[in-house]
Order: sequence, then structure tokens, then C-alpha cells
Amino acid sequence: MQKFNAKVGFDAYLQGVVIFQFQLKILEQLLLFCGEKASVNLILTVNDANLDYLDYLDIYSRFITSAKKVTSAKEEQTESVIPTDVETYEEVVDFMNEVEKQFRKTLWREQTVNLAFREYLKGHALPIT
Repeated sequence: MQKFNAKVGFDAYLQGVVIFQFQLKILEQLLLFCGEKASVNLILTVNDANLDYLDYLDIYSRFITSAKKVTSAKEEQTESVIPTDVETYEEVVDFMNEVEKQFRKTLWREQTVNLAFREYLKGHALPIT
């Protein structure tokens, strides 16, 4: 976490966007893995006792086609289904690109008033798009 904070500082916006991008990259890699394994769906299962984790998965909600409660002898869980087809993969990549584009615009626009943005830009050499 110290390395993360060193890269983005303690700016809440920077931290949020970098984590958001990281989560999207994870989803992209999961979809690629599922494609290699010829899986039709990616199923994310969260124990309802750990509902805090659902906030972390909220980023994936735009790609979830169904969600249902599943009860086992021990606990209740929520299973969320994301298709692993080419369309979904392309939607994820398009969304990643849009998030990156908006992130860059915000950084460039606000760098004059936000030192953390300016430092982030210096360290990451993001071109203007």
C-alpha cells in the first residue's frame, strides 16, 4: 500500500481512479482467461456476510447479466454472472478506454490547481489525447 500511495499520493480522486482501472484490468484478464478455457460465463460469488465486498464489485455491475441468492448449509451468497463472449470483452475494453480518456482529460485540465495531479502526470507521462 505504501508503494501505491507513493505513486498516487493521498489524493482521493487519483486513488479512486487508479483502483477503478485496476479492477477493470482484472476483469479484462478474467475474461481472457475464460475465453482460453472456453467458459461461457464468469461467475462471481460473494458471501452475503461480507457485503462490504459488494462495493468493490460495483464496478462490474454494468457487465452483470444476472445475479441470484444462493443458500448453502453454512451461508447465503450472491452469484453474479458476466458473459465471457466477445461482445462483453469489447464492452469492457471500450469502457476502460473511456475511463482512461476521461482520467487524462481531468488530470491535464486540473493540473494547474492540483499538485497531486501535476506530480502524477510527471511520473506517468500521459500524453494529451
